[in-house]
Amino acid sequence: MQEKTSSSLTTFDDLYPEDVYRPAEKRDYWVWIYLPFLIGVLVFVGIGFLVIRAGFGSASAWADTSLIFMLLPMIILGLVLLVLFGAMIFGIVKLIAMIPEWFLSIRRVFWQAENAVQRSGDIAVRPFTVMKSSWAALQESFSWLVSIAGIFKGETHD
Repeated sequence: MQEKTSSSLTTFDDLYPEDVYRPAEKRDYWVWIYLPFLIGVLVFVGIGFLVIRAGFGSASAWADTSLIFMLLPMIILGLVLLVLFGAMIFGIVKLIAMIPEWFLSIRRVFWQAENAVQRSGDIAVRPFTVMKSSWAALQESFSWLVSIAGIFKGETHD
């Protein structure tokens, strides 16, 4: 084995010594992948040929059977989702029963914060509402005086 210098940049060949046997390079993938696939296809075609040659069952019966096989995964998935949904409902009901014990203190804090914000908002707005209402009262009183003066001059409100 030859001595290699240490480097932060290594190649794939640097990771393994030269004398290590790498079976992945010698493996024949045709035997491991394509041959079983081909055998499976031939078995499937052979079973189909035997079923057709035997001549049992009508086309409607085979269609119904294939429909059942297509619907089975959906039925199983629907049942799993139904069980999960039921478990979530059960968990939520149990949580609702537990919440008032420890959640009431948290709700009190939020109620106090809401009241404090409401009071501070009222205090901040009070000068503006007082000025606006005073101005509206002053305008109303002057309009009353103007209407009285108009009546004395002979004007009517038509």
